Amino acid sequence: MLGYIKGYTTCTIKKKLIDEESLSELITIDNNIQNKLVDAISNDAYIVGMKKKKILKCIYIFNKGNNILTFSEMIKTDEITDKILKAFEKDIIEDLKIKITTKEISRVDWNNIVIEPNDTLNWLVIGISFGILFGIELDSIMLGICFGAVFGCCYGAIVTHK
Repeated sequence: MLGYIKGYTTCTIKKKLIDEESLSELITIDNNIQNKLVDAISNDAYIVGMKKKKILKCIYIFNKGNNILTFSEMIKTDEITDKILKAFEKDIIEDLKIKITTKEISRVDWNNIVIEPNDTLNWLVIGISFGILFGIELDSIMLGICFGAVFGCCYGAIVTHK
């Protein structure tokens, strides 16, 4: 994930980005940040950060277990405002949705937010298929298309309703 938010660069944190220079401001907030990041990376965690001029200003750590990402910790400097943090979180959520869509992970638990795959389209296709088959059984393609649309909407709404 690469992006820009009002003068800050967002990126996923890899082992090569963990050094004294890039963590200089976060170390003042949490002395053990470097050890935490190394442990998290060795455990295949998903870590995203926001930096300005190669110095990390904010990081989010998501631990991975059983193909599920769970929010672990967020560390930020005082320089990061709530408005910038909200924009950063929005970018993180979009990146996590892409990871779920591409089946890299199956689910994300982030405080009171749960991000899961949306199977509405699959159920819509199944409903349309049933409707068309039902219409063909009644010897009417138009009736099949109408039933397909209705069955598809119903299956999509009923099965994926939360």
